[in-house]
Amino acid sequence: MHSLATLRRRAWQALRAKIDEQIADAAIISKLRAHFEERFRYDEAGIPRVWRPDDDIDGAFKVAKDNVGFPLDGVTLVETTANPLLR
Repeated sequence: MHSLATLRRRAWQALRAKIDEQIADAAIISKLRAHFEERFRYDEAGIPRVWRPDDDIDGAFKVAKDNVGFPLDGVTLVETTANPLLR
């Protein structure tokens, strides 16, 4: 039974380490930047934009900026210090 508890604790610790890695400031900034660049550099069909003088670059920038939070929709951070297995 002791080895099962050890395995469970190590699994939770590995999960926690992965979660911490994914929610680190640098990781989130990188995801947001990549999402913005996808929206700004490519059109709705996924084709790279070729900017012309009469294109609305400011409008495309605003749309991309307004949609940058999309990768974080539904993300909820939960305090885990109450459970010793999650530390």
